[in-house]
Amino acid sequence: MEKLRIRLVNKIDRSGLVLLGDRYQVSADEKDPQGIIVRSSRIETDRFPSLLAVARAGAGVNNITVERATQSGICVFNTPGANANAVAELVFVMAGIGARNIHLGIEFCRGLASLTDEELGKEVEAGKSAFRGFELAGKTLGVLGLGQIGVRVANGGARREMRTLGFDPNPSGVVHDADVLVALESGKLGCYITDFPSSALIGHPLVITTPHLGASTEESEEHCATMAVRELTDYLEHGSVSHSVNFPNVESIPGDTVHTRLIMINRDKPGMIGFASQTIGSHGINIASYLNESNGTIGYNIIDLEDCISDEVLGIIAAHPDVIRTRRICYR
Repeated sequence: MEKLRIRLVNKIDRSGLVLLGDRYQVSADEKDPQGIIVRSSRIETDRFPSLLAVARAGAGVNNITVERATQSGICVFNTPGANANAVAELVFVMAGIGARNIHLGIEFCRGLASLTDEELGKEVEAGKSAFRGFELAGKTLGVLGLGQIGVRVANGGARREMRTLGFDPNPSGVVHDADVLVALESGKLGCYITDFPSSALIGHPLVITTPHLGASTEESEEHCATMAVRELTDYLEHGSVSHSVNFPNVESIPGDTVHTRLIMINRDKPGMIGFASQTIGSHGINIASYLNESNGTIGYNIIDLEDCISDEVLGIIAAHPDVIRTRRICYR
């Protein structure tokens, strides 16, 4: 059986890579992949003519040309929830640092490294009042976006006895740097903490920034990698879809009598199921099962057949003006 070609982009945790067995040819230099596994690098999906799917080992997919992928029948996956705990934990680590002025206190102590113990003790006692902070308990926590991460942050705030307010506006731009600077200078905002550095904010003394570390834990990278690989392999081997951002979710295990699985990806228009069924039946091919799901834009069909489907029949189906892509997966 011909090996499926996978292009690796960015470093992917080994726990996921070991799931790609002998069925796969894996390389960071693959020029014409059928599948791509990526973390944060930009993926222009129309650069790869044989591409069937992209799996993002993380939640966001703004680095992938999703709209163009959909138009070409390329499935895009992400791994929602796999890194949610890591990100939520970092929120409270950084909130605690900001509230208690830990970062300033650390720098203060480093500046005392040349003193004797007696001198050090005096300086610490004299200077510690400058770093007095406040407790998180009793303060108001606002959470914009109540997805996998937002819910964990909101629950974490409640457990810390914070007054927690959640709002899910589905925003495209949550924070404007210029507004943050105005709020900091006016005193309305005492400190700004972010995991996304920007040139406008990185040098400000009241800004604490980390280099996008939210998902950078051993556990998170392992969860993301294994989830992304399983999504991709299930799709390439069986056409099953889970956690796709542009296709409807549909999963199916082929039965013992299935010879060939036909995948039909189409625009969500009336009559497509009837067209596919009639075309297949009129050529003497028995349909063992027919599974269809739609997300309002894309119709996704898993059609299990008891016989082989010829290139001629596949060509008739693929030529329909509302069919975006077809795939034939042979089990015998």
